[in-house]
Amino acid sequence: MAVLWPLAVATTILMVVAGLPKGVFGPGVPLVFAAVTTALARSRRAERGQSRAALATLTNQLAQVEDPVKAAAKLRKDRAKFDAAEADRDAGYPRAQAKLTAQYHAALKEAETRKVRKQRDMDKKINGLSEDLHKALAKALADKQSAYVRDQLGRRLIAQSPPHGIGPTLAARLAAHGVRTAADFTGYRPVQNSPYNSTGAVLVLPGGRVINVHGIGEAKAIALDVWRKAVVASATVRQPTTISPAERQSIEQGIVRRRAQLTDQRKAVETEADASRAQARKRLEEGQERLARENAAAGDRARQQRQEFSRRTVALQQNNALHATLTAALETTGASSEGCRTHTTCASSL
Repeated sequence: MAVLWPLAVATTILMVVAGLPKGVFGPGVPLVFAAVTTALARSRRAERGQSRAALATLTNQLAQVEDPVKAAAKLRKDRAKFDAAEADRDAGYPRAQAKLTAQYHAALKEAETRKVRKQRDMDKKINGLSEDLHKALAKALADKQSAYVRDQLGRRLIAQSPPHGIGPTLAARLAAHGVRTAADFTGYRPVQNSPYNSTGAVLVLPGGRVINVHGIGEAKAIALDVWRKAVVASATVRQPTTISPAERQSIEQGIVRRRAQLTDQRKAVETEADASRAQARKRLEEGQERLARENAAAGDRARQQRQEFSRRTVALQQNNALHATLTAALETTGASSEGCRTHTTCASSL
């Protein structure tokens, strides 16, 4: 183009100077040709600029559209994951319900087992009250007899009715060691006297402690023991053989109170079992309500997710159409742009 217009002007001047006929070419033909060629070149450059701009716009739009193949694969993956989760939920809900029911029945069985065990223990204690009464009466009589014998032993002073061979001196020595009555010792124990290689004796006190009293050898210890046994035998013969009506009534009233306590405890066992069954039922109902709420909420989320999948499916279809349209438009624009470059090159060469 830079040389086209000077060349056209020179051609026109030469035509005028040479006197060429105007009817054939006319002196303005070269100038007209140059003008037309210039306008055509400018038009091609404008078209080429527009084509480049359109191509850039289409390329940018196509880049912003998600790849249909990848989008479809991701949708299938998400849908498969969702379907698997829903299958687990559908299977898990009845399993959770069955677990709650099993726990409820186990609690009922445990409550019943505990009730039966406690009632059996209560019945055993109630049925044993007759034997307990017999034992209590026998113990009361034995305690009364033992107390009588101890009292009689405590009344028999060694100094007042000394055993054979025990004089005032030995009685005083015994009293100095705390042995004044038949109740102050329980017997004797023979010991070996090493220095004299003879057998001696020590007296055994009620607490099990032993004392060695000077002048009390084995013979005198035996005499004291025989004397004490005679006192015990005499007291035993005269000891009470029955308890008093008041003592018996007190023991029987104790058994009656014990029977009433056990009976109340047995009734409480049934009440406790009822409470345990009620608690188990409450836990079952609360668990069922919780499962129902959770399952309903999960169902709502699942419906929303299905709607989202439907929306994504529609969007994917639209994106597929848009992607195809943009791809075709990009190819057409690219071809047009290539054609513009070819034409512009041709015009420039003219």
